Amino acid sequence: MTLATRHSLRRIAVAGQCLLIVLCTAWALFESPAWVLNIAWREGLSAEARRQAERDLYLNEYLENGDEWSYELGSPRQADIAAIVAHPDMEDTHRIDREHAVLTADAYRGTTRVWRVGPFKGVRGRVQFRGVLAVIGVI
Repeated sequence: MTLATRHSLRRIAVAGQCLLIVLCTAWALFESPAWVLNIAWREGLSAEARRQAERDLYLNEYLENGDEWSYELGSPRQADIAAIVAHPDMEDTHRIDREHAVLTADAYRGTTRVWRVGPFKGVRGRVQFRGVLAVIGVI
């Protein structure tokens, strides 16, 4: 192996290590426990339609309580909260200020960790991030 090849491989390794440090720092800053909110779906909504809406709105099923469901919010971004409020199958939401599309003060944290900002959304987002981290670590 030539000296130039060794220097190139070393630069690649150092760049990979720096990228891993940046990604781990991003994880520490931007991933946090999901907020929990309650939703009452419109009457007569089929289970299949509800599950599709849950996927579309990044709602992770947490607990069913009669007519109301508790969910861990997989994407706490304001645009995603606004989509929940505006969804035609929503009858009512608790722990969301519907006028401003933000979580209210009585919202609390669940157990699932989600990204508050960035490209990763929902439960799959944290899996995607860990996959990216693993691939870069292997390389």
